[in-house]
Amino acid sequence: MTKAVIVSAARTPVGSFLGAFANTPAHD
Repeated sequence: MTKAVIVSAARTPVGSFLGAFANTPAHD
């Protein structure tokens, strides 16, 4: 399920947010 969330996020402005924290655990 986590992978699905990441993929969905990548398709939204949130993808940029996650990209900025690529070195931080997504669950953290």
